[in-house]
Amino acid sequence: DKYVTEKYTYRQYVQTAKKMKGNKYALYLAKEYNPGEENDDSRPFYEVVGMIELGMVLQPMEIMQKTNDNTTIGDGETIGLRPRPTVGVLCVKPSHQNKGIGKALLMKCEEEVSGVWNETHMFIEVEPNNESARQFFKLCDYESCIDKDGNDMIHSAKVSRRRKIEERPHLVLSKRFSSKQD
Repeated sequence: DKYVTEKYTYRQYVQTAKKMKGNKYALYLAKEYNPGEENDDSRPFYEVVGMIELGMVLQPMEIMQKTNDNTTIGDGETIGLRPRPTVGVLCVKPSHQNKGIGKALLMKCEEEVSGVWNETHMFIEVEPNNESARQFFKLCDYESCIDKDGNDMIHSAKVSRRRKIEERPHLVLSKRFSSKQD
């Protein structure tokens, strides 16, 4: 069921990517070469085993971040609406998980955001109950953003579940990139 949902999501994002006109959108795929079988005359092909979508999302920006030791960086000042580079979807085929594919896709987005888009932060929105995703992003040095009241920042996001669009809460995580002056 999860694989079918991921295939549907992939098709939806490919269609979205074709409609996008901005220059700050990326869809990266991880493919695996399959040589086919000699005895059944099947042709070689590449199978998509992972994907990540990256784009700019217009959100209120508050300068505050909770670190792993529960200290905060910034003063919580809202600086208005600002496009922020955000990972929309990261999925890896179950048979290919824990092989570094997700991390490689994420690193490719980080390179794009810091090196090409010249942004200092990248954001990820994760469903609060998706513990494996939260742990993965923590290992990749992403930290919870917190609101001015000291709570984890929550953003309501539209997701596709079983071909239905639903509104769901997501934790906002971020990673700050070192600037060339740091």
